[in-house]
Amino acid sequence: MSSHDAEAEAGVDARRAQLEKDGRNPDLPPNHPINALSNWRKFGILATLSFSGFLGQFSVAIILVAFPPMSESFKRPIGDIANTVGFMLLGIAVGPLFWNPLSRVSTRQND
Repeated sequence: MSSHDAEAEAGVDARRAQLEKDGRNPDLPPNHPINALSNWRKFGILATLSFSGFLGQFSVAIILVAFPPMSESFKRPIGDIANTVGFMLLGIAVGPLFWNPLSRVSTRQND
């Protein structure tokens, strides 16, 4: 092995170490999300997904304590009031299926 090959190999190892230090994977292509997105962007995506998971649980938890007063107020059985939670979660799950395409169409710029 010549000294030129040894220097080239050391450069490759240094580049690989720098990529790994920056949170990137040198074995993946440059346009892979792990390599293409900044650490802040990856953190933002993680925070958004975590918050979305939290919202479903939180919305159920805050309405559970209101079942008896709502049942008395609307003069309906608690089972009917409990169905509102199911419909709310169904809206949270199905809503993006309609809003996402609508937002893409309405914000598309004319070329």
